[in-house]
Amino acid sequence: MRKTLIGLSFLMSFGANASFLEIRSDEFEPKNLKDKKWRLDLGLDYMQYPTTLPEYNGTHANVKSEENSDVFGIGLNIGREFSIGAGVSTTLKIGGFYNKTLDKSVGKASKDIDMDLANVRTDHMVYGTEASVSLNYLVENSILNFQPFIEFGMGTGNAEIEKQYSFEGIESDRSDAENYNAQVQEGFDYGKASVGVNFISQKGIISYIKATKLSMNVKEREVAGVADSTSLDKKEKDLNEAKDVMSASLGLGFLF
Repeated sequence: MRKTLIGLSFLMSFGANASFLEIRSDEFEPKNLKDKKWRLDLGLDYMQYPTTLPEYNGTHANVKSEENSDVFGIGLNIGREFSIGAGVSTTLKIGGFYNKTLDKSVGKASKDIDMDLANVRTDHMVYGTEASVSLNYLVENSILNFQPFIEFGMGTGNAEIEKQYSFEGIESDRSDAENYNAQVQEGFDYGKASVGVNFISQKGIISYIKATKLSMNVKEREVAGVADSTSLDKKEKDLNEAKDVMSASLGLGFLF
C-alpha cells in the first residue's frame, strides 16, 4: 500500500509539471488538437479481487474460503478517438493490466523473545487483456477543460494466488506445528462498465480518473498444495462462477 501511495504521488507530481491539470489559457483552441487522434494511457490501478482458497483454521491464522483482497498494479491502453460532433466523440482502445501485491506478516513468541513462531505470506498476481469503447463529451469553460466519459469493454485474464502459513509449534516434539501452503490459478472472462473524467491540456496531455465494475466469469481453477498432511490438489473446469469486482484507476494519457 505504501509503495502504491508513493507511485500515486509521483504520477500526480509528474502530471503537474507537464500541465497535468492545466488551466485554460487564451492560447487554447480545440483545433490545436484536431490532428492528435491516437491516445496512449498509463495508469495506476486498484482492484478488490475475490480470492478463493481452500479453507483452513490454524492457531495463529485462519484462511477463509472466499475473501476480497486488495491488489495494486498498472494498466496500459492505446486507441483512437473518433469525433461525432458538438463535443461528442468515441474512443476505441485495446490494452491490458498487471496487478501484483505481496503481503507478509510474522508472529513473535513474545515481546521479550526474538523468535519467530508463525509466518503468513500472501501473494496475488492478476493480469489480462481487453478491448473497450467509450463515449465522451468535451466541456470547455474559462477555468478547466474536462471530458466526462462512460466506457464499456470486455476481456480475458488470469489470477495466480499463493497463501502460505507456518507455525513452528511450542511443544518440544513440535506436535502442535502447523503448515498450510496453497497455490491457486484461475482463468476468467469479464465485461466491464466504467465512469470517469479526462482533464485535457492544450499540449495533448490528459489526466484521468475512473471507477470500474467488472462482471467476471471464472472458467477454470487449479489448486495445488498441502494443509498439514492433507493434499489440496484439485482441478475444476467449466466452472461458470459469476463474480463482481470493483476497481479504480488514476493515470496519464498522451495524444499524438
